[in-house]
Amino acid sequence: LRFLRAAAHVREEEGRGAMSALYAAFGTHYWELEQQPGLRKQLGTIEHTKRCLESAGLPTSYATAVDDPQWDAIIENETELALSRTGRDVGTPIISFKPPTGLSFFGPVISRVPSDEEAVPLWDAVIELASFPGFAEMKRSLREAPQINVLGTLEAPPVMEDWEAGSRKDHKPKQ
Repeated sequence: LRFLRAAAHVREEEGRGAMSALYAAFGTHYWELEQQPGLRKQLGTIEHTKRCLESAGLPTSYATAVDDPQWDAIIENETELALSRTGRDVGTPIISFKPPTGLSFFGPVISRVPSDEEAVPLWDAVIELASFPGFAEMKRSLREAPQINVLGTLEAPPVMEDWEAGSRKDHKPKQ
C-alpha cells in the first residue's frame, strides 16, 4: 500500500507515461536485491521509495506520499474496478488488455525470470490468450517456488509446491 501511494501521486502529477520507469525501478530495487534480514520492512519506506524514484528519473519528493492516506481512496477505487473486471476470487497482479472494453486477468504468474530470448515470446503468448474473447482461465496448483534473488533461490534448482485456493497447501492450518 505504501509504495502504491507514491505511485498514485507520481501518476497524478507526471501522467501515465512516468509509470513505466517507476515500475521498472521498483522491480530492480526489489526483485534483484539479495536476500537479507529485514528486507520486507525496508520496502515502502521513504528511503526505499526515494531510491526507486531517483532510478526512474523522478523527483524524490514523491516519496513522502507513502505516509499520506489521501491516496488510499484512489487505490481502493482502482482495485475495485480491476476486481469488477475479473471477479473477486483472484489476487494481484491484474492486467487489463485494451481497456476499457478489453478483458482483464489475474497474472501471469511465473516462477522464474525468463531470459531475454524467452521474454518476448512468453509475453506474446499472454497477449494472444487474452485477445480471445472466450478465454477465461489457465491454472495449475502444482508449481515451482519463485526463483528470485530476494528469496535466495535464483541459482537453486526448482522446488515444486502444491497450492490450493491461493496458498501453499503445506502452509495452511490443519483442520
